[in-house]
Amino acid sequence: MSLIKPDDTWILWMFLIGWAAVSIYLEQNYKWAFRNSLMESRAQKN
Repeated sequence: MSLIKPDDTWILWMFLIGWAAVSIYLEQNYKWAFRNSLMESRAQKN
C-alpha cells in the first residue's frame, strides 16, 4: 500500500515540485546543503 497512487499524476507532480523547491531553498540558505549537493553532482560524474 502506497501513500500516492501511480494514477495521481497531479499529486506526483506537486510532490516533485515541492521537493525541488525545498532543495533549492536549502542550497541557497545553508552551506551544508550546498556542499552535499556539490558532492553528489561530483559523484555522479565519476
